[in-house]
Amino acid sequence: MHVAKLVWGQHSIPKDKQRAWALGDLSVFLKSVDGEVWIAHVYGNDVESDKSASGLAWTRWAVKKEMESVQLVPAFPDRAVVVKTERPLRLQAGAQVRVLVNIPLWVVIKSSSKDGAILTEVPSVIPFSTWFGSSTEGELCYFLWSSFSRQLTAEADYSHCAICPLQIKNASSAELLVKQICLRVKWLSLYEYQGRLWSSEMKISFRGLNDASQVSIVGGPPLETPSGEVINTSREFPKRGLFIPTFSELS
Repeated sequence: MHVAKLVWGQHSIPKDKQRAWALGDLSVFLKSVDGEVWIAHVYGNDVESDKSASGLAWTRWAVKKEMESVQLVPAFPDRAVVVKTERPLRLQAGAQVRVLVNIPLWVVIKSSSKDGAILTEVPSVIPFSTWFGSSTEGELCYFLWSSFSRQLTAEADYSHCAICPLQIKNASSAELLVKQICLRVKWLSLYEYQGRLWSSEMKISFRGLNDASQVSIVGGPPLETPSGEVINTSREFPKRGLFIPTFSELS
Protein backbone atom coordinates (compact mmCIF):
# COMPACT_ATOMS: atom_id res chain seq x y z
CA MET A 1 0.00 0.00 0.00
CA HIS A 2 1.38 3.38 -1.02
CA VAL A 3 1.61 6.07 1.65
CA ALA A 4 2.03 9.59 0.25
CA LYS A 5 3.69 12.49 1.99
CA LEU A 6 1.02 14.57 3.69
CA VAL A 7 0.24 17.84 1.95
CA TRP A 8 -2.01 20.32 3.74
CA GLY A 9 -5.24 21.20 1.97
CA GLN A 10 -8.18 19.49 0.28
CA HIS A 11 -8.09 15.80 -0.63
CA SER A 12 -10.69 13.70 -2.44
CA ILE A 13 -12.16 10.52 -0.98
CA PRO A 14 -12.58 8.10 -3.87
CA LYS A 15 -15.16 5.36 -3.32
CA ASP A 16 -13.88 1.85 -2.74
CA LYS A 17 -10.31 3.12 -2.55
CA GLN A 18 -8.16 3.78 0.49
CA ARG A 19 -5.94 6.85 0.80
CA ALA A 20 -2.96 7.21 3.11
CA TRP A 21 -0.63 10.06 4.09
CA ALA A 22 2.51 10.24 6.23
CA LEU A 23 3.72 13.09 8.44
CA GLY A 24 6.84 12.23 10.42
CA ASP A 25 6.16 8.88 12.14
CA LEU A 26 2.40 9.30 11.76
CA SER A 27 0.41 7.64 8.99
CA VAL A 28 -3.24 8.57 8.45
CA PHE A 29 -5.67 6.39 6.48
CA LEU A 30 -9.04 7.39 5.07
CA LYS A 31 -11.75 5.76 2.98
CA SER A 32 -15.45 6.01 2.16
CA VAL A 33 -17.66 3.02 3.00
CA ASP A 34 -21.42 3.05 2.35
CA GLY A 35 -21.56 6.84 2.71
CA GLU A 36 -19.53 6.81 5.93
CA VAL A 37 -16.05 8.24 6.42
CA TRP A 38 -13.58 5.76 7.94
CA ILE A 39 -10.35 7.04 9.49
CA ALA A 40 -7.40 5.21 11.08
CA HIS A 41 -3.87 6.12 12.10
CA VAL A 42 -0.67 4.40 13.23
CA TYR A 43 2.83 5.42 14.27
CA GLY A 44 5.94 3.83 12.84
CA ASN A 45 7.59 3.11 9.51
CA ASP A 46 6.18 -0.29 8.55
CA VAL A 47 2.85 0.83 7.10
CA GLU A 48 3.80 0.01 3.50
CA SER A 49 3.15 -3.68 4.17
CA ASP A 50 -0.25 -5.26 3.45
CA LYS A 51 -0.09 -6.95 6.86
CA SER A 52 0.13 -3.60 8.62
CA ALA A 53 -2.70 -2.13 6.55
CA SER A 54 -5.05 -5.05 7.26
CA GLY A 55 -4.70 -4.60 11.03
CA LEU A 56 -5.82 -0.97 11.18
CA ALA A 57 -8.26 0.11 13.90
CA TRP A 58 -10.84 2.11 11.97
CA THR A 59 -13.18 4.72 13.43
CA ARG A 60 -16.40 5.36 11.50
CA TRP A 61 -18.22 8.65 11.02
CA ALA A 62 -21.80 8.87 9.79
CA VAL A 63 -22.12 12.28 8.14
CA LYS A 64 -25.09 14.47 7.20
CA LYS A 65 -24.15 14.37 3.54
CA GLU A 66 -21.80 12.00 1.78
CA MET A 67 -18.34 13.57 1.64
CA GLU A 68 -16.38 13.58 -1.58
CA SER A 69 -13.38 15.33 -0.03
CA VAL A 70 -11.87 16.43 3.28
CA GLN A 71 -9.50 19.15 4.45
CA LEU A 72 -6.24 18.23 6.20
CA VAL A 73 -5.25 21.21 8.34
CA PRO A 74 -2.36 21.65 10.82
CA ALA A 75 -3.06 22.76 14.38
CA PHE A 76 -1.21 23.13 17.64
CA PRO A 77 -2.00 20.69 20.49
CA ASP A 78 -5.22 21.21 22.44
CA ARG A 79 -3.32 21.74 25.70
CA ALA A 80 -0.40 23.86 26.80
CA VAL A 81 3.02 22.35 26.06
CA VAL A 82 5.79 22.10 28.65
CA VAL A 83 9.09 22.26 26.77
CA LYS A 84 12.26 21.08 28.50
CA THR A 85 15.40 22.37 26.86
CA GLU A 86 18.24 19.97 26.11
CA ARG A 87 20.73 22.59 27.32
CA PRO A 88 19.60 24.94 30.12
CA LEU A 89 19.90 28.63 29.31
CA ARG A 90 20.83 31.36 31.81
CA LEU A 91 19.76 34.98 31.40
CA GLN A 92 21.34 37.72 33.45
CA ALA A 93 19.05 40.34 34.98
CA GLY A 94 17.84 42.63 32.18
CA ALA A 95 18.99 40.28 29.40
CA GLN A 96 16.71 39.08 26.62
CA VAL A 97 17.00 36.40 23.96
CA ARG A 98 15.05 35.24 20.93
CA VAL A 99 14.92 31.48 20.35
CA LEU A 100 13.15 29.05 18.02
CA VAL A 101 11.33 25.99 19.34
CA ASN A 102 9.91 23.12 17.26
CA ILE A 103 6.40 22.14 18.40
CA PRO A 104 4.80 18.93 17.01
CA LEU A 105 1.54 19.53 15.16
CA TRP A 106 -1.83 17.83 15.15
CA VAL A 107 -3.59 16.84 11.92
CA VAL A 108 -7.15 18.15 11.84
CA ILE A 109 -9.44 16.24 9.48
CA LYS A 110 -12.57 18.19 8.62
CA SER A 111 -15.27 18.54 6.03
CA SER A 112 -14.55 20.51 2.86
CA SER A 113 -18.07 21.94 2.95
CA LYS A 114 -18.87 25.46 4.13
CA ASP A 115 -19.50 24.38 7.73
CA GLY A 116 -15.98 22.91 7.98
CA ALA A 117 -17.16 20.39 10.57
CA ILE A 118 -14.22 18.66 12.30
CA LEU A 119 -14.25 14.86 12.20
CA THR A 120 -11.16 14.23 14.31
CA GLU A 121 -7.71 15.47 15.29
CA VAL A 122 -4.63 13.24 15.32
CA PRO A 123 -1.29 14.17 16.99
CA SER A 124 1.75 13.77 14.74
CA VAL A 125 3.68 12.21 17.64
CA ILE A 126 2.40 10.17 20.58
CA PRO A 127 1.75 12.82 23.26
CA PHE A 128 2.96 12.46 26.85
CA SER A 129 1.10 14.20 29.65
CA THR A 130 2.63 16.19 32.49
CA TRP A 131 1.47 18.52 35.24
CA PHE A 132 2.64 22.12 35.35
CA GLY A 133 2.22 23.95 38.63
CA SER A 134 1.99 23.08 42.29
CA SER A 135 0.25 20.12 43.87
CA THR A 136 -2.82 22.28 44.49
CA GLU A 137 -2.88 24.58 41.46
CA GLY A 138 -1.78 24.09 37.88
CA GLU A 139 -2.82 22.55 34.58
CA LEU A 140 -2.53 19.31 32.64
CA CYS A 141 -0.13 19.77 29.71
CA TYR A 142 1.80 17.85 27.09
CA PHE A 143 5.55 17.39 27.52
CA LEU A 144 8.39 17.44 25.01
CA TRP A 145 12.13 17.88 24.77
CA SER A 146 13.45 20.53 22.40
CA SER A 147 16.49 22.63 21.74
CA PHE A 148 16.20 26.41 22.03
CA SER A 149 17.93 27.34 18.77
CA ARG A 150 19.03 30.88 17.93
CA GLN A 151 18.65 30.21 14.21
CA LEU A 152 16.87 27.75 11.95
CA THR A 153 18.67 24.46 11.35
CA ALA A 154 18.02 21.75 8.77
CA GLU A 155 19.77 18.88 10.53
CA ALA A 156 16.63 16.76 10.91
CA ASP A 157 13.16 16.27 9.46
CA TYR A 158 10.80 18.60 11.31
CA SER A 159 8.02 18.51 8.73
CA HIS A 160 5.63 17.42 11.49
CA CYS A 161 6.49 20.51 13.57
CA ALA A 162 5.91 24.24 13.49
CA ILE A 163 8.65 26.68 14.41
CA CYS A 164 7.64 28.83 17.36
CA PRO A 165 9.67 32.05 17.90
CA LEU A 166 9.99 33.04 21.56
CA GLN A 167 11.21 36.40 22.83
CA ILE A 168 12.26 35.86 26.46
CA LYS A 169 13.16 38.80 28.68
CA ASN A 170 14.48 38.62 32.23
CA ALA A 171 12.75 41.61 33.82
CA SER A 172 13.66 40.50 37.33
CA SER A 173 16.65 41.55 39.45
CA ALA A 174 18.03 37.99 39.61
CA GLU A 175 19.45 35.51 37.13
CA LEU A 176 16.89 33.44 35.19
CA LEU A 177 17.62 29.74 34.60
CA VAL A 178 15.51 28.44 31.74
CA LYS A 179 15.19 24.66 32.09
CA GLN A 180 11.57 24.18 31.15
CA ILE A 181 8.87 26.53 30.02
CA CYS A 182 5.10 26.25 29.65
CA LEU A 183 3.82 27.50 26.29
CA ARG A 184 0.11 28.16 25.81
CA VAL A 185 0.11 27.30 22.11
CA LYS A 186 -3.69 27.64 21.87
CA TRP A 187 -3.11 31.39 21.30
CA LEU A 188 -0.80 30.93 18.30
CA SER A 189 -1.77 31.05 14.63
CA LEU A 190 0.08 29.07 11.96
CA TYR A 191 1.75 30.45 8.82
CA GLU A 192 3.29 28.70 5.82
CA TYR A 193 6.46 30.03 4.27
CA GLN A 194 8.74 28.27 1.77
CA GLY A 195 7.48 24.82 2.72
CA ARG A 196 7.78 25.28 6.51
CA LEU A 197 5.19 26.15 9.12
CA TRP A 198 5.76 28.95 11.60
CA SER A 199 3.70 30.28 14.49
CA SER A 200 2.98 33.76 15.73
CA GLU A 201 5.76 35.14 17.92
CA MET A 202 5.29 34.86 21.68
CA LYS A 203 6.88 37.41 24.03
CA ILE A 204 7.50 36.37 27.63
CA SER A 205 8.72 38.70 30.35
CA PHE A 206 9.99 36.95 33.49
CA ARG A 207 9.37 38.95 36.68
CA GLY A 208 10.59 36.49 39.32
CA LEU A 209 9.96 32.89 40.41
CA ASN A 210 7.24 33.99 42.79
CA ASP A 211 5.49 36.18 40.21
CA ALA A 212 3.55 35.33 37.08
CA SER A 213 5.27 36.13 33.78
CA GLN A 214 3.78 38.62 31.35
CA VAL A 215 2.88 36.92 28.05
CA SER A 216 1.86 38.60 24.81
CA ILE A 217 1.29 37.38 21.27
CA VAL A 218 2.55 39.40 18.30
CA GLY A 219 -0.08 39.51 15.57
CA GLY A 220 0.76 38.38 12.06
CA PRO A 221 3.61 36.20 10.78
CA PRO A 222 6.99 36.29 12.56
CA LEU A 223 9.99 38.32 11.41
CA GLU A 224 11.49 35.38 9.49
CA THR A 225 8.36 35.00 7.35
CA PRO A 226 7.06 38.50 6.50
CA SER A 227 5.11 37.15 3.51
CA GLY A 228 3.95 33.97 5.22
CA GLU A 229 0.35 32.95 4.52
CA VAL A 230 -1.95 32.03 7.37
CA ILE A 231 -2.84 28.33 7.19
CA ASN A 232 -4.78 28.07 10.44
CA THR A 233 -5.86 30.55 13.09
CA SER A 234 -5.35 30.10 16.83
CA ARG A 235 -7.61 27.78 18.83
CA GLU A 236 -8.42 30.69 21.15
CA PHE A 237 -8.13 34.42 20.63
CA PRO A 238 -5.27 35.70 22.82
CA LYS A 239 -6.24 38.12 25.56
CA ARG A 240 -4.28 41.24 26.41
CA GLY A 241 -2.44 41.77 29.67
CA LEU A 242 -1.80 38.09 30.40
CA PHE A 243 0.11 37.27 33.58
CA ILE A 244 0.54 33.51 34.02
CA PRO A 245 3.12 31.09 35.51
CA THR A 246 5.49 30.13 32.71
CA PHE A 247 8.90 29.04 34.01
CA SER A 248 9.90 26.15 36.23
CA GLU A 249 13.37 25.11 37.44
CA LEU A 250 12.11 21.67 38.44
CA SER A 251 13.41 18.81 36.32
